[in-house]
Amino acid sequence: MLKWLGWLLGGTLAFLTVAYLALLLINWRDKPPSESALRLAAVYRNRPAVSDTDNAWVYVMGFAAAPDADVREAGVRRIDWLRKLPDQGGDDPVPDNQSYKTNRLPAVKNLSDACRQVSSECTVALAEGDEVTREWLRSEQWLLDRYHTLLRHPGWLETVPFDVRGPLPSYALVFDGQKLLLSKAYLLAGHRDAAGIRELLGTDMKFWRHVLASSDILITKMIAVAALNRNFGFGNLVLRRLPAELQSEGMPQEWTVQLTDAERSFLRCFTGEWIFGDTFIR
Repeated sequence: MLKWLGWLLGGTLAFLTVAYLALLLINWRDKPPSESALRLAAVYRNRPAVSDTDNAWVYVMGFAAAPDADVREAGVRRIDWLRKLPDQGGDDPVPDNQSYKTNRLPAVKNLSDACRQVSSECTVALAEGDEVTREWLRSEQWLLDRYHTLLRHPGWLETVPFDVRGPLPSYALVFDGQKLLLSKAYLLAGHRDAAGIRELLGTDMKFWRHVLASSDILITKMIAVAALNRNFGFGNLVLRRLPAELQSEGMPQEWTVQLTDAERSFLRCFTGEWIFGDTFIR
């Protein structure tokens, strides 16, 4: 037994020694950073600065705060915790809270669930009557107001989470806010308010196109695409409810403007993913 243990210990030490020498030889002549690596680092370093007050990402990070809470303050507090997470750990100061859904009336819940995606089911649910939509807007006015405030932010700048434990913003709650705004536009169509519809759809489209261009991680790019698709799909239902002579008036100008190079490009979000991966590996 002792002889067997001796061989085991010796073999383990020999393996560790060989592994150490192999790593030493691999790193003996490290190459300087490549031109591509330097370019990506410069892209990340030279991102346009955005103050916390103007930064929609800061607001989104606090979006799950209680209805009567200061959303921006919650976002700043959460980002500060995120930056300290690798060294200090701890619990998320603004956990994703979905408790508001438990207070929904059954009809409101059915409408919200049916319109997770723009589909025939959503079309039928909306057409069954406006009273359920009005009740939804009344009961979650705080969320609609919060979403309107989000859309008024002129900038988007993400602090890439350098820890795999770092949480993402509460995008499910943000999407519920978007559904409320689009449902409000649907009600305006019933009142032939083409100008109001154009403003709601255009403001929403403009915001998410900016997020599409400013995304620093791939998930954010995907979230922006999902929000834009919902704007187009739900907006189509809204315009179809208007009389034919008002439909062009209700269409937002943002629908007709070609996507920019920045909106189509993946360079910025690939840069953020590279920064995250490089930091994690180090």
